[in-house]
Amino acid sequence: MLDKNTFDWKIFVLNEVEAKEKGIVTAEDYEKHNPHKLNKIMNWFNKYKMSQFGEDNALLLGSKILSVDETLEVIKGGNKMYKDLIAGKRISRDYLWINSNQS
Repeated sequence: MLDKNTFDWKIFVLNEVEAKEKGIVTAEDYEKHNPHKLNKIMNWFNKYKMSQFGEDNALLLGSKILSVDETLEVIKGGNKMYKDLIAGKRISRDYLWINSNQS
């Protein structure tokens, strides 16, 4: 999501035991067990600041929920950016994982 022109990634996780018991691996699997829940969560993130600050957040990537592999790429990119920042290196926006075809 974009919050005040800054990337603000949200990572949804599920208790491993519950996920295994229910056979949940993907967001689609979760949605089958919890209809409309992900949409409600995403709507909350999009709207919660509206009531606090009068500003709306923007959901990116067409509100797509990334796969596990895509999410791991986002985490790795953020981790590399952080390490470079701590090391005093110039930060490149190339570390931000965004598929421009999805925006």
